[in-house]
Amino acid sequence: MAEIETASYRIRYATEHDVPVILQQIKELASYERALHEVLATPEKLFDTLSFPTSSDEKVRNKPGFAKALLIIPTNSSLSSSTSNPAQQVSAELELETSTNADPTSFNPSSSDSSKDEVAGFALFFNNYSTWLAQPGIYLEDLFVRPAYRGKGFGKALLQALARECVKENYGRLEWWVLKWNKPSIAFYVSETIGASDLGEEWSPMRVTGEALVKLAESRAQ
Repeated sequence: MAEIETASYRIRYATEHDVPVILQQIKELASYERALHEVLATPEKLFDTLSFPTSSDEKVRNKPGFAKALLIIPTNSSLSSSTSNPAQQVSAELELETSTNADPTSFNPSSSDSSKDEVAGFALFFNNYSTWLAQPGIYLEDLFVRPAYRGKGFGKALLQALARECVKENYGRLEWWVLKWNKPSIAFYVSETIGASDLGEEWSPMRVTGEALVKLAESRAQ
């Protein structure tokens, strides 16, 4: 249900062949959010932890994963970027490093036509659960549309795809966080176009990570 094709774009699930472009977009998003230095993801880690429900490889398709990604690809040439393939136009700052111990059998971007798609953006998400509703939901971890494709409705299209998935599966919520300084995105999310509620005054995000996470795990029970 999340996958769709229109005259302007196609939305499909990412496959293992898309791992490099997913990582590239994660870095582009982190750069926009002024936190590129915090990205520790690698192609190998993404392959190991993501699920690929439409992979042509049965072993890959059935492997466990913690999150999925949707990609949006322009189908109208007039909506394409001025570059021939943004996935290959990588600045020095965002250039993907090839791991010396990478498993060449894990994924091979050049082995699939899907890896040559001109990807305009992505949504990476996973299931959460509401005890109050007694229903699962979708948590949107990352939503990103490349600058050359903004203003064409691609962000809305990705959110609509996730909303359709929620309705189809009888999920109760579609949720995500947004940085408080990102006023344009907040205005877009709370507009009638999307209709999201800003819970900033009622709820605050809490996170334990890194050394604090290890310290908490190893602390002695009282």
